[in-house]
Amino acid sequence: MTGTTAKIVLAIGLTALFTSAVLIVAFAGFLFFRTAPEPTIVTAPADGRKPPSVPAGTRQKGPIVVKADEITQIALLRSSMSSTASTRPAAFFGNINVQNFISESTTLTFFASGIAQKVEAAERTVDGNKTSSGPTKYEVNIGRDAFARLAEVMAENDFANEPDSTNIISLPIRVELTVTYGSNTKLIRASNAGQDTLEMKAMLGAIDRLAGQTDWRSGR
Repeated sequence: MTGTTAKIVLAIGLTALFTSAVLIVAFAGFLFFRTAPEPTIVTAPADGRKPPSVPAGTRQKGPIVVKADEITQIALLRSSMSSTASTRPAAFFGNINVQNFISESTTLTFFASGIAQKVEAAERTVDGNKTSSGPTKYEVNIGRDAFARLAEVMAENDFANEPDSTNIISLPIRVELTVTYGSNTKLIRASNAGQDTLEMKAMLGAIDRLAGQTDWRSGR
């Protein structure tokens, strides 16, 4: 290799090396100075409703937003019917007829004023002979705070968007929750087999606890 050729090869090598160094420095600078992407932060909406990601088993909240202080009345009806014709489990419901049956109902109603009412009624027919009891009405003052706490449970569990239960089977049993807010009334048919959503269980449980803590006898 002549001296001239060697110089040319050396020059080409140095140029390639310099170009590579420049490219490496430029790429490093790009990585260092480029704007980092903003982290994704999931927050609850301004109205306090749950973010898109909710715990397993919890229903995503719906579009109707009702605050606790908008609720004016909460009522729960439980009624049942059974046969008096047979004690066999298989015939307990199957033998219900106008000649032999027991019908019972309890309605609990709570008002924003702090007044609470319970109405109980029962009817029993054996071989066509009917006897009735009630309706027996109780009315007591539980206080506005107790109602406010109950209304808070309704609002927290998104009662306004709670659907009727899909676990209502063909038994003569009714469980119905009615909530009044403003000029609106929301009726929810709960499971008559006890298979409710977590939200419905929370609402029914709150009503049952308040009813259990109330001295109804004083208001008869």
